[in-house]
Amino acid sequence: MAAWIAAVRHPEKQDDIDHIHRGDQALITEEGERQAQVLIEHARLLDIDIVLSSDTPRTALLAARIGEAIGRKVETRALFREWRAPSVMLGRSVDEPGIKELKRVMRLSFDHGMPVADEETRPMLEERNRQAQKLLLEYPQQRVLLVTHAKFICGLITQTIWGTLENYYSGPDRTLKLSHTGITVFVNEPDRRDGVRRLIVETVNDISHTEPRFYQDAERILGAAE
Repeated sequence: MAAWIAAVRHPEKQDDIDHIHRGDQALITEEGERQAQVLIEHARLLDIDIVLSSDTPRTALLAARIGEAIGRKVETRALFREWRAPSVMLGRSVDEPGIKELKRVMRLSFDHGMPVADEETRPMLEERNRQAQKLLLEYPQQRVLLVTHAKFICGLITQTIWGTLENYYSGPDRTLKLSHTGITVFVNEPDRRDGVRRLIVETVNDISHTEPRFYQDAERILGAAE
């Protein structure tokens, strides 16, 4: 039986609308609730064995709802949290000139592993990714749904492929878009060259289950074929 991890970003949150950084306490919006319902229904089709989640309220709540809907165990772990931003950003708009400058300097300092404030640095995040990879590989015979965050998923993709987060802000952060509730699949299987079990990126940001322009087109095509 194939083992895989389907990583999904939480639905739309308040910060995405008003650009106020609320950190872990941000709640989902009305549109986010619609996205959550679609994802819950889609999860019924995935034959999931276990649901993992960050312990952030918005992800843990969604994971609990999915677990209840499909009758599966849910485990929450701080390991899967979003990258920690500087605490000075809490309650402030990311559009403020001072916050924009802080983020610009953070991006420039990231590859050097030097903190600008109290944010997580590249070495800290790379170590957290290694721990996450190790934990996820402990489910070799299971199909896992991981409810987490955009930068965590993007960083895990980056480090799984290149083994490092170096150049993250000049590369994946600018060129890889992860939609709300888009599904990224990591296959958990032995490497075809050396036989060592590792995570392999299989699918990135599948949004066919949440985007009307995709599933309405599918209904139209299937209807025409009948």
